[in-house]
Order: sequence, then C-alpha cells, then structure tokens
Amino acid sequence: FILSTFLSLFAPSRYEPFECDVNGNRPGLNLSDCLNWNLFRNNIVGTILIQMMLSTFTTTFSIVVGFIFGVQTSQAMENPMMTSTSPSDFWGNKWNLVIHGALKRGVFKPVYKISSNRSLAVVATFVASALFHEYLIYAVWYRSSHLSG
Repeated sequence: FILSTFLSLFAPSRYEPFECDVNGNRPGLNLSDCLNWNLFRNNIVGTILIQMMLSTFTTTFSIVVGFIFGVQTSQAMENPMMTSTSPSDFWGNKWNLVIHGALKRGVFKPVYKISSNRSLAVVATFVASALFHEYLIYAVWYRSSHLSG
C-alpha cells in the first residue's frame, strides 16, 4: 500500500518532485551543482523509492518461496535506512544481507585464508562487488541497438 501510494504521488513528476536545473547524470557536474538543495531532496525521494521497492520485492519473494517450498527464508534487509547507526552498520549489518553473506563466504574468507592479509581480502571483495554491480547495470540497461553500431 505504501509503495503504490508513493509511486502514484511521484510518477507525474518522474520521481523528481522538486524542480531542479541540475542533472546529476550528465558530465561536467561540479561541486556547487552537487550542493543544490532540490537535487538533494530529489535524491532522497529516489533513495526512499529504491529502498521501498527492494524491500517489497524481497519480502514478497520470501513469502512466495516459503509458501511454495515450505522453507523459512531469512530477511534480505533489515530496514537499513531507518535503523542504521553508522555507514558501517548500514552496509555491514542491514543492507542486502544475501549479497553481503555471499561476498563474505565466496570472496573475503577464501582470499583471507590464502593470503592472511585482511586488506587484500577487503580489496578483492570490493572489486568483486564492483564487477557484480557493473554486470547488473549492463544487464538491466543494455539495448540491442548497440549491436547494429
């Protein structure tokens, strides 16, 4: 209900309810552009929208999987925007716990076990996360028209 209300309220303004001349997606953005109050408020609206969509999707998915397969699933997120006490708490304990666990088990621990170097394990995990995010961006926004050149 809350997500659909949010979507309905902000859809007419393309989810940018505050008029702003600054476009954060264009090259040539300088620091004074980033300090634009309406750009900040539009980014907050977008952030809340993404959080609500991800939370709604992951909760619904967990309910469906639990119902169909009769298994109990863990939460993908623990309300990170409202309950985090620090950036470390946000990224490490609240946000996308499924991927956090996969990166910890699949990258951090093996690299740390082989190298005994915490810094190297952190960098390897960061690189793996970056590559995964790039792949997702490519997969979601790729257009077949790029093939025709």
